[in-house]
Amino acid sequence: MAKDGGGVSTGAMSRTVEWVALALAYAATAPIGQLMAIPPGNVTSIWIPSGVVMAALLARGRHLWPGVFLGAILGNMWAYFRVDSPAAVGAAVFAGLANGAGDALGAYLGAGIVARAAGGRSPFERVSGVLGFLGGGAGLASGISALFGVTSLALVGILPWASYAYTFSTWFFGDAVGVLLLTPAILAWTQSRGRLDREAALFLGLVALVAAHCLDLLPLGLPFTLPLFLLTPLFMWAVFRLSAAVSFTAIVGVAGMSIWATVDGAGPFAQGELPDALLGLQLFLATMAGTVLLFRAMSAEQRSTLTALEALNAELETRVADRTAALTDELRARAAAEAEKVGLERRVLHAQKLESLGMLAGGVAHDYNNVLTVILANAELSLLQLGEQDPSRRRLEQIVVAANRSAALTRQMLAYSGQGAFQVREVDVGAHVRGLRDMLGVAVGRQAPIAISVDEDLPPVVADPAQLDQLVMNLVMNAGESLRSESGTVGFAVSSGEHAPADFQGATYAAANQPGGTYVRIRVEDTGCGMERRTLDRLFDPFFSTKSAGRGLGMAVVLGIVRGLGGVVRVQSEIGVGTVFDVLLPAAPGNRSG
Repeated sequence: MAKDGGGVSTGAMSRTVEWVALALAYAATAPIGQLMAIPPGNVTSIWIPSGVVMAALLARGRHLWPGVFLGAILGNMWAYFRVDSPAAVGAAVFAGLANGAGDALGAYLGAGIVARAAGGRSPFERVSGVLGFLGGGAGLASGISALFGVTSLALVGILPWASYAYTFSTWFFGDAVGVLLLTPAILAWTQSRGRLDREAALFLGLVALVAAHCLDLLPLGLPFTLPLFLLTPLFMWAVFRLSAAVSFTAIVGVAGMSIWATVDGAGPFAQGELPDALLGLQLFLATMAGTVLLFRAMSAEQRSTLTALEALNAELETRVADRTAALTDELRARAAAEAEKVGLERRVLHAQKLESLGMLAGGVAHDYNNVLTVILANAELSLLQLGEQDPSRRRLEQIVVAANRSAALTRQMLAYSGQGAFQVREVDVGAHVRGLRDMLGVAVGRQAPIAISVDEDLPPVVADPAQLDQLVMNLVMNAGESLRSESGTVGFAVSSGEHAPADFQGATYAAANQPGGTYVRIRVEDTGCGMERRTLDRLFDPFFSTKSAGRGLGMAVVLGIVRGLGGVVRVQSEIGVGTVFDVLLPAAPGNRSG
């Protein structure tokens, strides 16, 4: 703890200053209340210091109780202090000390109850806080102060015991009214921003006008005087529309005007003797202040509840939106997974169908080739035995031609099934394709120029050159035929690149465990008529053709060659746009990086 040059801690000095300031505030406001006091001079209808000290203890803390003790001694004792005799001086000192102890103890306990009921918040924002303020801050504190003060005055003879009950009730209500009127106002003023808007100014003006007329301070020329309960709707307006500072300022103002009118003999409370009139005034002021405090607390709780409900509703909406988004994403993911599953199943079934067709075509081709071998051999032997002018020779020659054509057909069927007898070796695809440049142009036809692009330094592939020729020519001829008689373009490109296994997902054909690595890509694209989904699904089926004169083996042979070389086929087509064929052939083993 910091200390000054004399060794006194800064904290202790600060507390001492606060004690002295509170004691001086008590002593300075006490004479104002004593203007309306009854004997012995310090018992009044509204005790202003009680509201000041309760506000100080609630705002700054209960450690200020010594300031209350000192201020109560100074503010009360001088009202009945006499120097007539040592006994009178002693009585005054005793009563002053008792007054100080009662005020300090009452304020300390009452502030503690209020703070506990408020739960660390302003006591006027919750009904429990207001009830704690009414019971502890106004009731208990005022009761302890009146008990100590009136009893000490009676004990030393300053107050006759016959006046004990009346004096006690006046003391109690005076302290309680001071707390109820001034403590909320002081706390609200210290937290106010100091700005008065047009609505607040209108409210204060109406309250002053109505109160002045009801208290006979401002005659309006009416044949009757308006009752004070007309202030009730005005205060309800303040409760629900205006700030606490404005509401409590209006209450203090009405209280001041009521006391002024009553002391002056005007208004509804100026009936009978002044002490009796002041007692009725105390009840009115306490009821008015307590009612406004309770309604303000209920309104604040309602606003707080609505704010909390709005926050909860916003949080709920956010959570619902988040959950909805999560469910939407989950449903989309499930739909995508289901679609992928269906696609995989379709591709597996298609692959199985192609494999079955391949096995069937291979078996038929083998058996058919055996029959053709016998036919062709016997026909050629018979030709050797016939002379050039023999009339049967022409028929045998036609048999040989037909048998050779049938043998070519069986070779295509064997190529589709991947069971043909081929001579594979490492082939430089780039060089091989460059040698086919002229043939490719002829295959496309004059109506469609072909653009050929071949990368340099392509890795070799393991293939039969004749198979490679057939693959390329079938793809290019198919592209040219897709243009029909319309003008268009055909593109032919050869390149290479690295591919991961995931790149083959969605391919038209790929092995179940297609490995990644280096692949040579042969791309053939056209701007022809394109193909619909049904045609794409049957594109590689043997004997399927969209041309009336077609045999339906061109694309089947392409698939058989690619499958036999361990490659991949990907086809993309759109009606009216064209088709792109990508054939990926794995690079020779010594040239693969995967």
